[in-house]
Amino acid sequence: MRNYEDMIVIFLDILGSREMSSFEEKYKIHRIFHESVKQSQDLQGTKEKEHVAYTRKLFSFSDCAYVFYKYKPDVKDSKKDLSKLFQVALLNTSVMMLRLLNEGYLVRGGVTYGSAYFDELSFFGPAVEDAYLIESTKAVTPRILIDQRFGEKIFLHEKRIYGEVFGPSSPHYKFLPKRSYIPTIVSPDQSEYILNVLYILEMEGSIQLGDALITHCELKDNVTSNLLIKIEKHKKDPHITRKLLWKKNYIESSILSLESEGKSFTRLV
Repeated sequence: MRNYEDMIVIFLDILGSREMSSFEEKYKIHRIFHESVKQSQDLQGTKEKEHVAYTRKLFSFSDCAYVFYKYKPDVKDSKKDLSKLFQVALLNTSVMMLRLLNEGYLVRGGVTYGSAYFDELSFFGPAVEDAYLIESTKAVTPRILIDQRFGEKIFLHEKRIYGEVFGPSSPHYKFLPKRSYIPTIVSPDQSEYILNVLYILEMEGSIQLGDALITHCELKDNVTSNLLIKIEKHKKDPHITRKLLWKKNYIESSILSLESEGKSFTRLV
């Protein structure tokens, strides 16, 4: 019988979309949204992904997208770990955000967990509405805001796990790349918690985005240059410039964790 299921729901909205009128611009956004999850969706149910306990689905419309993550029906409750599922969902979302950032797009979003339903046609449910409300009424600046009921818990779980894996107490510590600090996928933002979209670059130093290998420094320079152009363009509108300056400060404050350029043991899930 069909019914709601508990799942992670992520709503993403590209800001400034009213300035984008060309087919090419809209199509580029469409491709970035869908290419980010197409490969994993194609592999779901195949032998290559039999070990994966979750399923994900993306729906996009215009310059917005909803992404859903839930455990597969045959996964026992004892095997389910909400904090781990959040980490997977946020990590994969951060890769999508890097592609959009590198193309000059700014995104605001909301992340929650609750009752929702989707099939091959569409989606609905309380968590769908909650994710939208977090984005539209609470996020304000170009950030991916996590539901306050879950943000701190995910952050503390991540700090503990990463401390065990990458910290001095790890039995592999002396073999790991040396870091000045350990980045987290979830970052505190005053009293709230947001997705750290630069997490992978802070950990790895570089990432393959399409045909290009982008470094942490290169992406920071690209995004900052783009933001400066936008700030100049909208300098007479404090409502917009305030959001752009927030993003500029966020990008500029990002620091590569590796003490020397090298290969990290982090990998995408």
